[in-house]
Amino acid sequence: MKKKRKRLHFEKNIRLRERMLLIYIIGGIIPFMGISLYTSNQIGADMVNASRTSQQERVSLLASEISREIPTAERLVEKLCEDKDLQRIIQTKYEEENELKKEYSKLEEIKTYPSDYAESISDLTIYVANRVICYEKPFAYLSADVMAASWYKATCQSIQNTYWGYKEEEGKKYIQLSRILENEGGEQIGVVVIQLNSNRLEKQIQKGSMNTMLLLNDQDVIISNFEFNPGNRFLLEKIQTASQKSKTLDINRRVDEYLLTYQRFYPSVSDSNFTMVCFQDYQQIKGQLNRIRLNTYFIITISLLVSVLMIIGFSNAFGARLQTLRRQMHLVANGRYEEVEPIAGNDEVAEIYREVEKMMADIQDLTSNMVEEKVQKEKLHTRQKEVEFKMLASQINPHFLYNTLETIRMKARVNEQKEIEDLVKMLAKIMRRNIQVSNQMVSLKSEIELTENYLKIQDYRFGDRIVSRMIVDPEVDLEMEVMPLIIQPFVENAFVHGLEAMSERGELTIEITQNPTDVIIRIIDNGVGMPYYKLGDLRHILNTGENADQTHIGINNVNQRLKIQYGEDYGVRIDSREHVGTTIEIHFPKNHNFSGKNV
Repeated sequence: MKKKRKRLHFEKNIRLRERMLLIYIIGGIIPFMGISLYTSNQIGADMVNASRTSQQERVSLLASEISREIPTAERLVEKLCEDKDLQRIIQTKYEEENELKKEYSKLEEIKTYPSDYAESISDLTIYVANRVICYEKPFAYLSADVMAASWYKATCQSIQNTYWGYKEEEGKKYIQLSRILENEGGEQIGVVVIQLNSNRLEKQIQKGSMNTMLLLNDQDVIISNFEFNPGNRFLLEKIQTASQKSKTLDINRRVDEYLLTYQRFYPSVSDSNFTMVCFQDYQQIKGQLNRIRLNTYFIITISLLVSVLMIIGFSNAFGARLQTLRRQMHLVANGRYEEVEPIAGNDEVAEIYREVEKMMADIQDLTSNMVEEKVQKEKLHTRQKEVEFKMLASQINPHFLYNTLETIRMKARVNEQKEIEDLVKMLAKIMRRNIQVSNQMVSLKSEIELTENYLKIQDYRFGDRIVSRMIVDPEVDLEMEVMPLIIQPFVENAFVHGLEAMSERGELTIEITQNPTDVIIRIIDNGVGMPYYKLGDLRHILNTGENADQTHIGINNVNQRLKIQYGEDYGVRIDSREHVGTTIEIHFPKNHNFSGKNV
């Protein structure tokens, strides 16, 4: 328990700067250094794997490049060796030049081979002993020097008298395919030599960063992008002893380490083979890794130093702002509001100060509002008494009117005045409804009946001059509870302000419909309408809830009641055009859970 108290005591007394530095060291530097060391080691392994993968991809790409060209040369050699016209021309002793030229015309296709297959072959030569036909390509004389060449001897000794080798000219080696040309009796009449076009392959090998070379029979270097010296012979020995067609090897030789990848491929008509080789000194990879590590550690060190300096600077600045906030709170606590100085900014200190400032303003307002609140309560109490008195008076007067109307109706019945009796009866129903309804919810059906009684009275009054109709969507639930007197005031306004002043026939339509969520009541008349500025004033009153004049007090009252009961999304909307008419829309929700019956 004592150790726990000491630890809590330590945590409570540590300053902001020391706390931030401690958090930075424990939560930042230590994990960061561990991750950096792990990442550095992982980068080394990834670099080796990347080099291994890169070598394999490069060897595969270069090997596929030359392996695409080999079949073309082999097909051409096969085609030439089977050409009967070529065999006949080589064996014929021509005495006249014209006769020879005529025979040469039969070899036009052979002459076009070097141009037709320029991407694959660079030269085509047919060595023959017949000097007469050797004055023009592709023929050349089979001299003693040619027969003494190593490639010629190897061709004669190889399987199927076919040999893949190379020809060296001016220090450059050219890959070539040579084959003995025989007649139908199996006698040698010449040698066909096709030289591959290795320019593209050589360019690809030269532009690579890895040490790359193409070997013939695992011993002769044909193309390379580095200077091959006797000290590298041990690499060839490793390849010669490897039996797989392709492999990646880790080679150790004394203190040297190499990563080597090769791929061997065999032409189909020869016992020769080509091997594409890439190798890389591990010291190069390690050198790259060491440079990356040094750069990484340098950047990490600089970043840590900058971070420490920034933390110290930030903690000092933040601590100074905390001290300033402490002084201002002390002044507020002692009630010395006039001495409080504002703290600018958007950080936590400034936010706390704004809360303190708000609290200070609330304290000042609290005192001044106490008296005002008391006065308002007294005014509210007086206003409630007035409302209660008016409600009592409004109940007495309708009762008196209802009794009087009932007396008039009975007199009309006695005197057989049917129209007067019906008018008084409907007016009595309206008055009875007004007596019954106070602040209770009513059914939509009763609101419709009230409006229909009012329309019947107006029909007696205006006759055919004003035609009214009510359309109710059968999907509307007539038993739903709604606020009282939300339709009749608008119908009355339509007659008083829109239709009575018309000289022409007036029309009034009341539509009650619903959508998936709301009930919509539209009161549409073709009356005199209203100018746009009056419409704007009325809409302003409906939107703001400001006190309306005597003309619009009923409309505003219904609108405010709807908004209070159902929310700001509901209420009354109005549209009107002068000399065209007016449309009133009343919106309220179809399904509404009332907390109580009172409106």
